Formats: sequence, C-alpha cells, structure tokens
Amino acid sequence: MSSNKKPRFDRAPSDSTKVPRVNENPNAYYERHPVWRFSLLDVGCPLYGWNLLDGGTLFEIRDRLAYYERMTFREIVDAKCHEIETWKLCKDARDRVEELRIHPESIMSFRVNSRGRIWGVRTGNVVDLLWWDPKHAVYPVYAK
Repeated sequence: MSSNKKPRFDRAPSDSTKVPRVNENPNAYYERHPVWRFSLLDVGCPLYGWNLLDGGTLFEIRDRLAYYERMTFREIVDAKCHEIETWKLCKDARDRVEELRIHPESIMSFRVNSRGRIWGVRTGNVVDLLWWDPKHAVYPVYAK
C-alpha cells in the first residue's frame, strides 16, 4: 500500500456551531411525577439503613411514597421536601456517601412523618432511594 493516500471526505465539514439534539429545560422535572429506583438502597448503614425498619414503618413509608407518586415535583417541594447539597449533610452521611462511591451534588429529602425522612439521589424525575432516616439525623435541624 502506498503511503501517499489521502483521506477522502464524502461530505462537507460541518460548521462550528453545534446544536444539541435534545433541548430540554433542566427544570422540566418540576412538572413530572417521581419514579422510584432501588439500586442504591443502602441496607448496610448502621445509622440510616433500611434494615432499621419494622413492619409498621415500612407500610407508612410505602403509603407516603405512593402519595408522592400522585404529585408533581413542584407539589412535592411545596410539601416540605427539598434537596440538600451533599456538603451540608452531617459528617456520618458524607462519609457514607464516600464509602458507597457515589458523588451527587445534592440529595433529596422526602418527609414521611414529623422526624422520619427518606433520602434519595434525584436525576430528572427519577429518584434512587438511598436511606431511611428515622431521627432526621442526616441533615439535623435545630430549634431556634
């Protein structure tokens, strides 16, 4: 083979301005309903693990998640659920995130009862459930 061969172009080079194929508003998830995923469910955590549940609490959590499924994220946020930047979590929770080798910018808290929270990693309208926090310890709030 000859080393004098030049590459052949069947089409003209594209212009320098690229247009994304999907041009979706990053806040579009606010109008969607949540979808729960269980692949990150942390059953081994001694402080926030799902292994801490009793039967009655499991039914309470199931009912609360079903309730949230009927809501959009905008309605869920209005119901006192919110995302917390990972660096603001308690040290034990930050350490556990490192142990699990996940690196979310934020983790979403879903209120179950006065103290109990479900924590998950949200991507769009999909929430990877992570922890059951019965004592509101992942992100403690102190009375003023």
